Amino acid sequence: MDAIGRRGLAAGAALAAMPKLAAAQAGPAKRKALYQEFQQIVTDDVPILFPHPFPYTPAAHKGLQGLPTTIWGPMSPYDEVYWTPSDRR
Repeated sequence: MDAIGRRGLAAGAALAAMPKLAAAQAGPAKRKALYQEFQQIVTDDVPILFPHPFPYTPAAHKGLQGLPTTIWGPMSPYDEVYWTPSDRR
């Protein structure tokens, strides 16, 4: 993989021009679509690198459901966590 990512130099130049192209659009729907496409390409290409070891080791009871499964794990909000009815005491 080169410095631009898996899309190569030609796609990198096109990607770099997308924000200017979107800003020049008169119609908000077309502008929004171009910005969304740009953001999707960038987020697909950019790796997530943690500069230090992850400081948490998650563990939970098997009846606890809805635990965060994102890359942030236990640092995510626990607003969707619940007990299954059969395991609630």
